[in-house]
Amino acid sequence: MLSRIKAGATFLDAGCCFGYVLRQLALDGAPPVNLIGSDLRQEYIDLGYELFRDRESFGARFLTGNLLEPSDAALAELDGTVDIIHAASSFHLFSWADQVRLGERLVRFFKPNCEGPMVFGRQRGSAEPVNRDGKDVGELVRYDHDPKTLQELWDEIGSRTGTIWKVDARLDNESWGEQNSRTSLKFAVYKVG
Repeated sequence: MLSRIKAGATFLDAGCCFGYVLRQLALDGAPPVNLIGSDLRQEYIDLGYELFRDRESFGARFLTGNLLEPSDAALAELDGTVDIIHAASSFHLFSWADQVRLGERLVRFFKPNCEGPMVFGRQRGSAEPVNRDGKDVGELVRYDHDPKTLQELWDEIGSRTGTIWKVDARLDNESWGEQNSRTSLKFAVYKVG
């Protein structure tokens, strides 16, 4: 992936928070001009600049906007401009229906003739996903995937966007002591048609 970015591919970190992934890519040799971060909240982007002390020197582009709102004009400039999308810790925040909306929006960002468009990341997963209505988490409704349901999600996104996607995913158990463990889902989704 890094070699693709160095060769001119545009990389979007969707839900970038402080922008640490973009800064790591730049440190590894990716041209910052090929790096874009988007987040719902400008304060996260500003905190990233404060944390890394690079507001005047970091050349990546940051945008704020709502990925779940198809008509959000702030993100419209990304339509048809991206080759690779990193979407970590984002899909699991939403219900199945909102995940479909998120996926549809991400698909719009890809260049029309992009070679090898892909979405990758990690999120909370589940060995036993609940029904598509999701589970209540406070005031939110969320849906956690296993590899099979993630493919089903991207099949639906593909049906709505006229595209075909193949999911490569695996569940991992992560543990930080007896009381702190979770199942994560690491994934890459490739456009195959």
